[in-house]
Amino acid sequence: MPTTPPSLLIRLRDARDSHSWREFFEQYWRLIYWFGSKCGLPPRDCEDVVQDVVLEVFRAMPRFDYDRSRGTFRAYLRTIAQRKIADHLRKVARRPTQSIDDRAHGNGQLPLDDPESLAAEQLWERDWRRNLVQVCLDRVRNEVEPKTYQAFQLYVLEEWRVGDVASFLKIREGSVYTAKSRVVQRMRYWLEKEKSED
Repeated sequence: MPTTPPSLLIRLRDARDSHSWREFFEQYWRLIYWFGSKCGLPPRDCEDVVQDVVLEVFRAMPRFDYDRSRGTFRAYLRTIAQRKIADHLRKVARRPTQSIDDRAHGNGQLPLDDPESLAAEQLWERDWRRNLVQVCLDRVRNEVEPKTYQAFQLYVLEEWRVGDVASFLKIREGSVYTAKSRVVQRMRYWLEKEKSED
């Protein structure tokens, strides 16, 4: 499974490298937010957890020595997120207006009882893959023409019929297939690049 590129981890050792830190944030904020939400944190607390996790990674990076034999960065990040979420859940439980049983995160599912459980770990792994796909989609969206990405989004992600996409965007049906092909090709490129960095 693709993981964080070691080259990015090396660049993050330089606290002044704002480009690499922005890349790191863009790559992981959603994952951490989703995880907090699924553990039952309200949106504001999810945002706080994202900041807390990134800040802890930021503080650790100057001394961080990536050693794959000791585990993956993915597991390291999950451990930090689990700890920060547990801290916030304790705070939520102490709030007079909300008990731990009243936690709601807006997706209609019961929250995970324990952010450090096996179920939470499995959820993290699934969302890690989901987040990777989203990060690659964001990169592709910035690379291709807006109409190309829009055709792909409507046809593939939103499952419109090809004729409806063509009519809506005022393009030929063949252009919809071409857009799909271009985006899928770039997605493969970015996914393979992530794999090769591992």
